[in-house]
Amino acid sequence: MRIHKPPRMATAKFFGLFYGLTDTGKTYLLGSAQECEETSPTLFVNVDGGDLTLAGSDVHVVDVSDFGELQEVYDFLREENTEYKSVCFDSVTAQQRDVSMPTVLDLGSEGLADLSRAKPPTQHDWLSSGQQMKNLLHAFKGLAKSKATRTKVHVFMSAGERVDERRDIGVPALPGILGLEVGGYVDILGRMVLTLDEETNKEVRYLYTVKHVEDDGFTYLGKNRGRRLPRRVKDPSIAKLMRYWTKAAS
Repeated sequence: MRIHKPPRMATAKFFGLFYGLTDTGKTYLLGSAQECEETSPTLFVNVDGGDLTLAGSDVHVVDVSDFGELQEVYDFLREENTEYKSVCFDSVTAQQRDVSMPTVLDLGSEGLADLSRAKPPTQHDWLSSGQQMKNLLHAFKGLAKSKATRTKVHVFMSAGERVDERRDIGVPALPGILGLEVGGYVDILGRMVLTLDEETNKEVRYLYTVKHVEDDGFTYLGKNRGRRLPRRVKDPSIAKLMRYWTKAAS
């Protein structure tokens, strides 16, 4: 049994998951980690094929299309990494949709190429895929909270958004009740929203870091450990979030 004091916030790595609808700026937010001193260089894990958003950036990208490639990335970060200060995973929704479920259904690359093939997932398939996603979240949480300080990194993930109409609640697009439970894995659960500024008639992006109710009547989940970030951040970037994080910790 090892008894210890809580970690110092100024040196702790944090795990953030940012969710929202398509084109709300999630990939751009993740990629901005490359422009932040505390999180650069970053390794961008590209599952969703959204790295075109980062064209012109010097961020390092690794493509993942199956669990073998993902395992290779994870093993490197856990055991060998001494270069990258953060890892960005885009996105967990794509990982479930394009990697996990096809694996559970045993489709393989040939099965996915057969456009006429249709095999609807069973409840057991959804449970299996959900467990794979829990394993993924737990593993990457370990990269931020690891006792091996040499390889510890900040972890940033993105996810789509879905509405649970039975509960009138908006959550990250993850299988089953994982969308409701994902806050238990992360330090920051933020929702990206794109709105029109009526005064300037320009689109503005906001990151909501706490639970909030929208005009549609649904409550959208958020988490802000220690209330270190504002309830709402305009035009968010990783550098801006890190400034709030480290300032609150000082």
